[in-house]
Amino acid sequence: MRPADDPKALSASCYVTAESTSGCPLSPAAAAASLGFEVRVPDGVPEGWVLERANLRVFTDAEPPPQGLPQGSAPVFLYNQVWTPPGVDLNAQASCGPYVAVRERMPLGGEATSTGGTVHVGAGHLATGHLSTAACGTNGPVADISSLSWVDGGVWISVNGWGIDNDAVVVMARSLNTATP
Repeated sequence: MRPADDPKALSASCYVTAESTSGCPLSPAAAAASLGFEVRVPDGVPEGWVLERANLRVFTDAEPPPQGLPQGSAPVFLYNQVWTPPGVDLNAQASCGPYVAVRERMPLGGEATSTGGTVHVGAGHLATGHLSTAACGTNGPVADISSLSWVDGGVWISVNGWGIDNDAVVVMARSLNTATP
């Protein structure tokens, strides 16, 4: 039985609540047992950057941040990897990175067949999202910002970056594909 099939098999800290949204630290191999698929670790991470956190987040209610879950889709198991240059504290108030976050989970209703992507992420996949520049907060510095998502081999993948060259984010995204659409 996978831990995802037996809620008692996972630490309570893995479950997202109003009091705790970070999930529990897990290696890719340990997370794979709960997710039901092999976790992908990106190649092309900028030289010198480190894995700042890797955690499993389990959403059990209908409204986890940021946009909520479709009815009947809970629980959702999401693996999150965040890469930063050494010394970046993403927990600091008003921290804007730089960082790249890679998130993986099973697709929700309609995502497995979604089309209309505009950014080519390799292996014939077009990701939805954007590559642009934006300010951090109200008066913060302007930096490259990226937000890409697509489905590859039955896995929904999201790559989000702040303060890292958008081309570098696309290189990381392309390294995550294993199958052609």
